[in-house]
Amino acid sequence: MEKKGKGVFWKIYLAIVIIVIMCIIAVWGVLWEYLTVYEKSRPESLVQEYVDELNKSDIKNIKKYISVDLTEFETEQNFETVFKNELVGEWSYNKKIGDGSADEPAYYLLKDGKKKGVIRLSKKDKKAAFNMPIYEVASIEGIVDEARTVTIKAPGNATVSVNNIELGNTYVTSNDEAVVDLEYVEDYVEMPTYKTYTLNGIYGNLNVKVVAGVTKEELKAENVVTENDKTVMYEYSFDCSKEFITSVEERVKSYIHEYIDYVLRTQKVDTITSYVLSGSNARKLYANAAAAISWNGTPKSLDYGEATISNYQQYTSDCFSVEVSVTPKCTTNSGDVREYPTHMKLIWIKKNDVWYVVDFKLLNK
Repeated sequence: MEKKGKGVFWKIYLAIVIIVIMCIIAVWGVLWEYLTVYEKSRPESLVQEYVDELNKSDIKNIKKYISVDLTEFETEQNFETVFKNELVGEWSYNKKIGDGSADEPAYYLLKDGKKKGVIRLSKKDKKAAFNMPIYEVASIEGIVDEARTVTIKAPGNATVSVNNIELGNTYVTSNDEAVVDLEYVEDYVEMPTYKTYTLNGIYGNLNVKVVAGVTKEELKAENVVTENDKTVMYEYSFDCSKEFITSVEERVKSYIHEYIDYVLRTQKVDTITSYVLSGSNARKLYANAAAAISWNGTPKSLDYGEATISNYQQYTSDCFSVEVSVTPKCTTNSGDVREYPTHMKLIWIKKNDVWYVVDFKLLNK
């Protein structure tokens, strides 16, 4: 009987132990579920999920909160690429003190430790298990860089394209900007001008292509201005083709020779004015200069110097300019050697298939 009683006891004891263990497991299971639900119910938990996505540059869930008005120059795919690139960095968050409430909390989104945007949450009407609140994202603000304005200044007769779209007059904000130093050509050709195009609402960088009106060659930007690693201004100038330079360079060199000869050797203007149109500003300048040139006799010798010719710019088929730097030297009858460094800009006009100087600017004064 004693052995039988002991057997019953151990059975009862084992059953009780099993029941206790099961109760403990059940309690821990409930507690674990409670803690899991509680953790997920905290608004910070939801914010962290989005921060994790930002750190991965994952915009799958974020982009539905981003609303932008794209121009014809950018597609959704282009914008997404730009947006992903902008997300690269270390993201975190902190509470936005003084904004939001328990039901609608707000948090700063920090990129590399700097405030970049705000995420706002709202509490749903329905509850989670254990009567816990459920939050959802109400809005995400400021993590996309604001759209910018881009300006393009180009020769008025050039063709300008942005992302393979040719710009029409609707984008022109100025079309009569004067070209420097051409104030005396309007009596001979249509005045060359610059146009400025203005593009608003741009997010990414643009592929700008400018084709010259005369040479039909693609121009390179003379000046590019960037802000926050994005271009906001392109400036293009007139240019010349190699073929055109070849066609006029001998005429330019001959003129330079005659100009030096005129300034340093003689007061006669007949030869130099054969390169100049009658009635032009250049003709007036030479006439005035002739009276100012004074030499005590003819120089003993004259070294014309080696001219540097640069910055050809062809404005129309009948108008171009070029810069010349040269330092001629002359030896006077008394044996003095004198140097005359000269840097000038020459403006040429074609008449009857011959190129003539209509104006010049001394740049070293």
